[in-house]
Amino acid sequence: MARPGFSRSTVEMRVTRGPIAWLTALLHRLGVCGNAGVAVGTMTGTIITILDVFEGPLALSDAETVQLWLSMAVFGWLALLFIFTALVRWTARSVAVPALVNSALVTALTVLVVRVTGLFPLAWLIGILAGILVGFLLCSLYKRVARA
Repeated sequence: MARPGFSRSTVEMRVTRGPIAWLTALLHRLGVCGNAGVAVGTMTGTIITILDVFEGPLALSDAETVQLWLSMAVFGWLALLFIFTALVRWTARSVAVPALVNSALVTALTVLVVRVTGLFPLAWLIGILAGILVGFLLCSLYKRVARA
């Protein structure tokens, strides 16, 4: 119930502002490569989770794991190219290789961890965490190389 002097929408805004502010601060700290990693990891993990839900429990062979990794890496790369060129208005030439590296590493880590642990229903969360980790490491590496 709202306190006197506050409308219900004001109270609701204060309650939801905390998690949104936390998420905004986290994404801001991750930088561009971190956010790209989170985007690819979220897409990869969500698709794996959906496959597990609709196809039944997944049991991937080695060939299927590599095929899933490569197809998700290409899909993530194309999604990043679209985001960076159409929405952010950067040139495709400037983002093609970094987006490919980010996408390949995030999808590889996501698919590998999910397959080894068997946590296919939680692949979306593993993808987000893999995206944060790989994106943070890539941004840190880029900052060190740019300083030198």
